[in-house]
Amino acid sequence: HDYVFNRVFTENVGNAEVFENLGLPLLDFALSGTAATPRSATLFAYGQTGTGKTHTVSGVEGDGGIVPLVVEELFRRGSSQISMSYVQLYNDDLSDLLRPAIGQRVGLREVAGGSGVELEGQVVAQPRSPQEMWALIQEGSAWRATGATNMNDASSRSHALLTIWVGRSATIHIVDLAGSERVHR
Repeated sequence: HDYVFNRVFTENVGNAEVFENLGLPLLDFALSGTAATPRSATLFAYGQTGTGKTHTVSGVEGDGGIVPLVVEELFRRGSSQISMSYVQLYNDDLSDLLRPAIGQRVGLREVAGGSGVELEGQVVAQPRSPQEMWALIQEGSAWRATGATNMNDASSRSHALLTIWVGRSATIHIVDLAGSERVHR
């Protein structure tokens, strides 16, 4: 596999420009798949606490991040059969962010043939509009594990994985990693 380092954006760049340069090409690549040759794409937000990972992924009022822009673009293009899951990894436990109240645990199982692993037991929602999908994501995000650090009063302490399927032809993963200030551990 090739893992590509795309670029560094300055602090003056808004989320729309990040989406145009990274999110849109990722979306175009994934959506160019077919049922016979499906495509998968992953975007990772990685860095130290307080550097703007969650801001870039989720955005704020007036400056939508990659996720809301991807959601809007999928529905704008008339993509059909959109489904999604949203999970977090916190303290070695995978839990479902779409059904957080009951503390639904998510498992891993090996894919037949040993080619990887897949999630097992997560809720898969089928939103009918961008507003419904974004509401599910926001509700799930509110359940993410957070905590105060020296760099951020409400730092995400969990890794979050949003997976979007478009029929059988495209899979898009957007990963918001917890701060990496303790990466040496």
